[in-house]
Amino acid sequence: METISGSKTVRQQRQQDVGRTAVVGRAALSAVEGLQEA
Repeated sequence: METISGSKTVRQQRQQDVGRTAVVGRAALSAVEGLQEA
């Protein structure tokens, strides 16, 4: 069974991954919009 601190670390790691994915997704959207404008 996980300790509380262990599960907290997993949750923080998951939030970091979600944040990184959001940044990459936003950059991809900007690139697509730039291509459409060109």
